[in-house]
Amino acid sequence: MTWLYAVVQIADLKIWHSRFARRRRAASRLPEVVEGWLLGQILPWFGIAYYAMTDDARWFAAGLILFLSSFVVFPIPNPHGSNAEL
Repeated sequence: MTWLYAVVQIADLKIWHSRFARRRRAASRLPEVVEGWLLGQILPWFGIAYYAMTDDARWFAAGLILFLSSFVVFPIPNPHGSNAEL
């Protein structure tokens, strides 16, 4: 259920923009990318807890991969605009 919740909330935040997601974002006052990363962190945290109880690291590895993919789905914004040189 934890995985299902996190994946559905990430899809809602990025694709559907439901009334629930808009209310949650307004209440938290966090940028969309930060909220996406926080939802992505749910997955490896669940995996590490599962690993601690069962000594099975597959859920953690899968959660870590999905967490890293949240940086692709919610990229780090450029504070200087898109035309700034590094």
